[in-house]
Amino acid sequence: TQRLVTEAPLHLVVNRFEDGLFARSEIEQEVQDVIRPASVAFVPPDPRLAKAAWEGKLTTQSGFPKALSPVADQLTTARASKARRLKVRR
Repeated sequence: TQRLVTEAPLHLVVNRFEDGLFARSEIEQEVQDVIRPASVAFVPPDPRLAKAAWEGKLTTQSGFPKALSPVADQLTTARASKARRLKVRR
C-alpha cells in the first residue's frame, strides 16, 4: 500500500470489528505493523449500512455519515493547518 501512495498520508477508518478495548488495540496494532497509516479511527458499526452493502444498495437511513463527522473534522482541520503552514492560496 505504501508503495502505491507515497506522497499522500493514508487515514484508515474501521467500522466493523469486535467491540472491546482488547479487540481495538489488536486491530490497531496489526494495522500499524502492516499498513502504517497516518491515523486509525474507529466508528461504531451500523447494521443498516452493512445490510445495504450486503444487498448492493444505497441507504439513506444510516448513522454512518454522522459517525464519520468527527473523523472528517479532524482531517479537515489537519489539512487546513498544513495549508496554512505551506501558505497555500486557494
